[in-house]
Amino acid sequence: MSVLTAIFSRFYLDEDAVVTVDLTVVTAVVASLGVATLAGISGGLSNQSTDVATSLTSMKSVVTSGDADGDWFLSIHGIDTSTEGTGDNSDLTPQEHFEQAQAALEILLTDMAVKKAELADKKAEVSAAKAVLAAARVDLKNAPAEEKEAARAIVAEASAAHKALIAERKIAAADFKTAKNAKNQAAKTVKLAKKNAK
Repeated sequence: MSVLTAIFSRFYLDEDAVVTVDLTVVTAVVASLGVATLAGISGGLSNQSTDVATSLTSMKSVVTSGDADGDWFLSIHGIDTSTEGTGDNSDLTPQEHFEQAQAALEILLTDMAVKKAELADKKAEVSAAKAVLAAARVDLKNAPAEEKEAARAIVAEASAAHKALIAERKIAAADFKTAKNAKNQAAKTVKLAKKNAK
């Protein structure tokens, strides 16, 4: 009887399998929460992406039709730039032209800061999605045979979400680059307007 009690006690106190079970459950929960979070915010991200694409398209058409002095930037903000190539405007004094160019530059600096923050958010989302995908892959590896199919589906979903966020991060990076270039062009316009205002 003591041998049987010793075997039962050893079995009862052995915690090796508990670690595997706990890891599997925790990994599944983390993967599920990540997928649920991505599903919840994907609609808003899609709307934001559409707004950014529309804004960039309108900005691109103005930029490509603008002149070398940067008057295109002023026209984005409704400032008349009918005299091309001089950085001057017949309806505005040179000082007024400079002040409007300075105001437009401040708007673009704010826009660039927003785009930079959006890019940082996208990078964080990609990192989170990568962690969720890694957890899902661990879960798939440790899943019993009867749960492999469900675990594969979770990995596929997490992988698709990760790829989508990488694409959105690339768009955010392009948006930031465009905003930075526009800010640089506006700074040139301000410099030219300041020179003409003296």
